[in-house]
Amino acid sequence: MRYLVFILFFFINIKFLYSNENLDNLKASSEILPNNSIYKVNNDYYFNIKIILEKGWKTYWKNPGDAGLPIQIDWGNLKPNDYEILFPYPKGSLDNGILTIGYENVVNFPVRIKFPNDQEKIKQVITLNYLICKEICIPVSEKKKININKQNIIKSDEFENAYKKVPKQSFNEYEIHSIKSLGPNKIKASLRSDKKLQIESIFAYSEESILTVNIFDKSKNIIEIISDVPFDGLTKPIQIAFDNGSAFNEIQFIKKNKKTQSSLIYFYFIAFIGGLILNFMPCVLPVISIKLLSFSSMMNENNKGIRLSSLNVILGIIFSFLFLGLMVIFFKSLGNQLGWGFHFQNKTFLIFITFIIFLFSLNLLGYFELFLPRSLNNKFDNLIANNQKYGEFLSGVFSSLLATPCSAPFLGTAIGFSMLASPLIILSIFFSISVGFAMPYLLCILFPNIIKVIPKPGEWMIKFKFFLGILLLLSTGWLLNILEFNLTFIFILLSLILIFSIFKGKFKKQSALISLTVIFFISILTYLNKSNEKLKWEMFNESKIYDYISNNKIVFLDITADWCITCQVNKITTINTENINKLFLNNEIKLLQADWTKKDPEILEFISKFGRYGIPVNIIYSRKFNEGILLSEILSQDILTKELRRVINEN
Repeated sequence: MRYLVFILFFFINIKFLYSNENLDNLKASSEILPNNSIYKVNNDYYFNIKIILEKGWKTYWKNPGDAGLPIQIDWGNLKPNDYEILFPYPKGSLDNGILTIGYENVVNFPVRIKFPNDQEKIKQVITLNYLICKEICIPVSEKKKININKQNIIKSDEFENAYKKVPKQSFNEYEIHSIKSLGPNKIKASLRSDKKLQIESIFAYSEESILTVNIFDKSKNIIEIISDVPFDGLTKPIQIAFDNGSAFNEIQFIKKNKKTQSSLIYFYFIAFIGGLILNFMPCVLPVISIKLLSFSSMMNENNKGIRLSSLNVILGIIFSFLFLGLMVIFFKSLGNQLGWGFHFQNKTFLIFITFIIFLFSLNLLGYFELFLPRSLNNKFDNLIANNQKYGEFLSGVFSSLLATPCSAPFLGTAIGFSMLASPLIILSIFFSISVGFAMPYLLCILFPNIIKVIPKPGEWMIKFKFFLGILLLLSTGWLLNILEFNLTFIFILLSLILIFSIFKGKFKKQSALISLTVIFFISILTYLNKSNEKLKWEMFNESKIYDYISNNKIVFLDITADWCITCQVNKITTINTENINKLFLNNEIKLLQADWTKKDPEILEFISKFGRYGIPVNIIYSRKFNEGILLSEILSQDILTKELRRVINEN
């Protein structure tokens, strides 16, 4: 609709364009600042586009209103994803009943830019395309040279003032509250804040529609948003930019499709089901072992004791998930965005959890007396082995924390939604996950006799306890691998502990099995660390994707992490198999890999474009499928082969 209005507006004034105006004397000029230097804010690099307009002329915001077009850049060889134009807060005006949103006099557009392939310099001819209007509209197209050097960082009051005028994301200061539909193309919502909120002006932007926003009730901060297309068809975030009198702020929210995401109940249900599924994930060996041990320890208790033990574990589970939720809220309040599994990107957490799991394993193997004084040994036994409330609580805590590396496939939708939501919704989503994960223990509270399906205590429990100790010891090896310990060190540590256990005298018959288990574990780690050498994997760089597809190449992107168990399963069962490797090689498919083992904001920003906040993420690109084909988190050879052949045949 906006473009129709603009076309009519343009043709009404076309006579003035030819009769009254000299096109050689444009009413605006532009500059690229600085020359051979660059601005830096945090870890991002910027240059500045300065447009000077004659009195009465204007240019436009990213949502120009009923008529107009925002500034665009033709980068030539550079790819669109290598830059982002930041739009300062605009002014709105009505001209002959037509709403326009933009700028007058002088406007500076900060441009965030990436240096491709770790280059230090960029020399490029770019084309600035923008529209200026008064009684008439004149399209402007200017070629400009940019010559910037990453090492030449300067400061500028003009740039800093322009950057301050760009609305900033307000993660926890403000939120959209109580959205009410007034029809397919109109909604009413309120802005809520813990701080004093007094909206002076407000604008809205969407990549998928043309939005108009009005202040419906200024005293209650109620706004009205009108779209040129039905809200149910929108899938990308709507940006609400507003002037609060003291600062320019921005809020993002998504008006969900009624058919699939009509309310919070949907996300609570998804979170609950995801938590429930975690109980049956075979890849989470520590979780299964801790749960089985805790169930077996309840055998000799009465119904009251079973209920109490189950409640303690439930409290541990709820505590751990709410703690993770509070971590998300805390980091968001600092202006950071997080991806699911963020705690495994923290070295301190990894060291702590590795140490605790190591102690668990030694306790189960019966070796506490070799490492701890008798007094400490007795205290720890009381906590863990004797079914005291603290031991049961810790069991719930650690089983929850260790479950997260393979939870993304089942919790991605709910976690992704919570990352953009208010603190209360974040906590409620994580609480729903914990309820699903704790469901076996909730069943024990409701039906305590269900414990009787487990065989009665006996000699098997001793052997089973030893087996669980092995599993937790192998988990220690996995965590040490994430911490980048040498495989030889891991092998020696595991071997020594297991050899001590064997020659203690109780489990000599299991020596062969134990040895094979250790060899198998080390072999898997070696395979995962070395398998990528068979193929030519390149380090991920977004610009590489568009370079390759512009040359008619197919690209397969694998975003992974050492701590992501599902990622490793995908490699073993699918990506590194002979059939898939042949398909890669025979079709000269370019392989890019992004390692998210350690925190990387660029990777998080990239996957969030696809609505993902956790890994694994696998995407296929080609010239025809230039926006990428996003694959499911859990891969199979059939799925990957089918999608690759489809892209190959249509390329």
